[in-house]
Amino acid sequence: GFAAVEALRDDGWREHSATRIARLFARGDWRDAADDVGIALSLADNVLNGTQTLPLSMLGNPRQPYTWPDSTNNQLGFANATWTHAFAEDALLALNGYYRRLRTTGANSNVNGAYDPTVSPAEAFNLQTAATTRSWGGAFQLSAKRAWGHVMHQFVVGAAFDGGSTSFHQTEQDATFVNDREAVGSGPFATTTDVTSKVRYAGAYLADTITLSKEWSMMLAGRYNAARITTNDLTGDTPAINGSNRFRRFSPAVGGNWQPVPALNAFVSISQGIRVPTPIELTCADPMAPCTLPNIFVADPPLQPVIATTYEAGVRGRVGTTGHYSAAIYRTELADDIQFVSAGNGAVNAGYFQNVGKTRRQGLELTGGAAAGDFSWVARYSFLDATYQSGFEEHSPNNSSADAAGQIAVQPGNRLPGLPRNTFRLRADWSHGPFAIGATVLVAGSQYARGDENNQDRSGPVPGYTIATLDGTWQIDRQWQLFMRVDNLFDRTYQNFGILGANYFRGPGNTFAAAQAGPEQFRSPGAPLGAWIGIRYRLDRGTGKR
Repeated sequence: GFAAVEALRDDGWREHSATRIARLFARGDWRDAADDVGIALSLADNVLNGTQTLPLSMLGNPRQPYTWPDSTNNQLGFANATWTHAFAEDALLALNGYYRRLRTTGANSNVNGAYDPTVSPAEAFNLQTAATTRSWGGAFQLSAKRAWGHVMHQFVVGAAFDGGSTSFHQTEQDATFVNDREAVGSGPFATTTDVTSKVRYAGAYLADTITLSKEWSMMLAGRYNAARITTNDLTGDTPAINGSNRFRRFSPAVGGNWQPVPALNAFVSISQGIRVPTPIELTCADPMAPCTLPNIFVADPPLQPVIATTYEAGVRGRVGTTGHYSAAIYRTELADDIQFVSAGNGAVNAGYFQNVGKTRRQGLELTGGAAAGDFSWVARYSFLDATYQSGFEEHSPNNSSADAAGQIAVQPGNRLPGLPRNTFRLRADWSHGPFAIGATVLVAGSQYARGDENNQDRSGPVPGYTIATLDGTWQIDRQWQLFMRVDNLFDRTYQNFGILGANYFRGPGNTFAAAQAGPEQFRSPGAPLGAWIGIRYRLDRGTGKR
């Protein structure tokens, strides 16, 4: 048996960004020679407050909110049961079943992008949302090894079913901004959305790993997926929401391995996969009716599923007794990729989903590490070239290159927003007796802002950044441990996300001024230097102590 409990209260480094987390995890297992049974339970009740991205003109004080309040409460109950049975040393049956209930309620503030003193005089609107999702499912997998002649086969066959239902309710209230940009309600809440959705996913798969010789092996696999997504409007105001979408596809995979010596393992693989649109994506796909995600369902045109084809090749192995390395190149081609397109004039998070044709993610991943005495290190480098491969037009009115109708033209070769090309991480550790110290350095390259899919907005990309983290422990005895952690060790100022929007707070002291509103790039400021010190006590049954 095992149990863990966590409680956290954090005021947040930004204004109005307090967090409360309460979580419980418990697990019990029973084993004998042939069977392994486990039951796990997770409970959580978390309240998260966020304060949104900030326009460039307001980043001088990164602690301030753009608007507030913005709060989300998640309550989770999740039970999972597993059973594995060994028929023999080379034959194993595994079963899994789960039930999950998630209740999410939220309150957030939004600028009224259609503000007009006469026609639409509310400066803002507050949204209250409530969603309850119940999901359940089960799976089985049978694996076995069999020799046919001089060739060894490891077969895996399995099937899975996942079902779920979600009820979603949203209300809206007119509001007015005060000097600190709090959206203060000025009227009653009115229902805008009341929807239920059901999802059913089923899949069956088969894989065969074939050992051709001591050095060579190959893998053949395939999975058939079927999905049905149903949505129903309970208000009676938008009956076009009612509908059912079905998706089916078989996805194959093939791969090979060559290992002539323990220090070298070369591999290559080709595989396909499918991602079906979610209910939110299916009901927020109209550029003429952008949604303040994830808070609205509307009647929209259908979306196609995303089909991914991945090619990968590389080498990996060990050097000496402690060294290890890996290098891989890959390319993933996505057909009918689904992108969230920013389109809001007021609410920065407003937009819609659409199929954008083909996209490509290709690159290189390198990893290396070693240890010498008390010292060890590991380094990882990733080069990611993520680009659009199909041209299309989208509505992005806050992009400086948009035409009079707010449209931009995305060309093949334009980079996908939100994805840096270069990422490097170095981790170094030193330990001696009861003491351990570690340091991590993260280097991330620049990325384009969402809404700048054509890479031509005058604000340019969000700059890259480098941050360092330091941590250490002192194991006082078997039960007691003193620990410390320092994030952003050198207190660097940086931003890690960008989005284009309209800034409505250009009045004195960054107050609401609709007449002066204009496009800006919004960025998410990274946390400054933060330090923690604490102590842990471990209840260890093996010592007879409590």
